[in-house]
Amino acid sequence: MQQRFMKDVQRIHDELQNRKIELNDYYKILTAEHPLGELLVENFLREMGLSGTVEHKEAVLMRIVNLKEDALLAVMQKAGFSEEKIIEKRALAYLLVKQIHLSRHESFILWIKEKKLLTPFYQKLIEGVHYVGEAMSVWQSAWRNKVVDGVNRELLEAYNGDEEAIVEMLKEENLLDIALDGEVAEPCYSVLQKDNKGGYYALSYVEAFPLEVSEVIARIEDLIEELSMVEDEVFEQQSEWIAYFVAIKRALGQTNSRKADAYWMDVDRAWLRITSPLKVAHPLAAYEDGFRNAVALEWDLRLDEPLFYYGAELNGFFSAPMVLGDKQFSKNRMFIQNRDRKVVMDEVYAS
Repeated sequence: MQQRFMKDVQRIHDELQNRKIELNDYYKILTAEHPLGELLVENFLREMGLSGTVEHKEAVLMRIVNLKEDALLAVMQKAGFSEEKIIEKRALAYLLVKQIHLSRHESFILWIKEKKLLTPFYQKLIEGVHYVGEAMSVWQSAWRNKVVDGVNRELLEAYNGDEEAIVEMLKEENLLDIALDGEVAEPCYSVLQKDNKGGYYALSYVEAFPLEVSEVIARIEDLIEELSMVEDEVFEQQSEWIAYFVAIKRALGQTNSRKADAYWMDVDRAWLRITSPLKVAHPLAAYEDGFRNAVALEWDLRLDEPLFYYGAELNGFFSAPMVLGDKQFSKNRMFIQNRDRKVVMDEVYAS
């Protein structure tokens, strides 16, 4: 059965490459005809308020195909957009990209089911991860609005763009999360909230985004229930997968931001115990928050590369795992206590 499963994995991998080529073919609109690509790009340009110059089309293609927004931001600045308008259009661009890629994910998942690939357990896993990813992608809009375009922008204005002064203030006011080793947590799992005196205090993710996090947790609970009803006949990893998602649920629901690092270490340990070819990437690293390193909302299902990606990954932010023995482990989790590092390393090399 495992041999057949691995053949299915190879078929999925091959189909992924074909679909990536199909997506890259949108660039053909620059030199030839591509009806779907032209339709998507023209709609995108219209929504952005940009013209149909080659430079503008290239910027839109970079955003759609490569999930990179730098070129799009550059052409908006060049076109004279105000800062407020750029923020508005950047948020809209994310929604358009999300719609395009989530539709592609749904098509790919349907193809897997129609071809009867993998097993019922892993089909449920794929569908459930996608279901959670949809909610993570909704949360991403709220996260960026509050963290990047909200508090961080307020701080830059208040301190005239002096980033060093901002970091110093955060230290003095004890507004940085502390990890297990007593050092500043990198990443952290909280955001700043303004109080009625004009100062700030830290809120955990579930407190700062109650509706969005509650929806993610609810979908994780649905996924756990679905996985509990069918066995993993190939790798016998049902209990490991369930334990992993339970750990994520607990970490997301943690209201004490200073204890969050310990809960996410539990997530990492549970992740390490999963040995099947399919892996989920959970919130792990900080990319956009340069002041407190608030963790990005990464979420994907991957083989040797992401198959289905959501949240911050729709902005092109993917964790790059490193190889430890025959397992993968993110570089960001190496900043932990020696006691905990030994536990992690023992698990890595024991298998």
